[in-house]
Amino acid sequence: MASVIEKIDHLECCSIVVIPLIKKESVIGTFLLRTISRETVRSNDRVFKLSQLVASIAANALENAILFETVKTARESFEEVSIRDELTKLFNRRYFYNA
Repeated sequence: MASVIEKIDHLECCSIVVIPLIKKESVIGTFLLRTISRETVRSNDRVFKLSQLVASIAANALENAILFETVKTARESFEEVSIRDELTKLFNRRYFYNA
């Protein structure tokens, strides 16, 4: 929590909502909503629920992006292993058939 406070300490605002982005019981980020309006927020509960919904959607999007990159990296690694000889690291016949 200290790192969030350090980042928002200098911001001019009237109210702040900070919601952790949680996926698989671990925090993968934070959702920060701040207002600079001097008007009082009448629907605090609505704003909080909307913030939770946006944070949940953002956590899912981040999780999907992480999974996509993991799969992409693994696929590239498997492709490299399938076209090179394990001992010599030279291209094997599969590489020449696909080229």
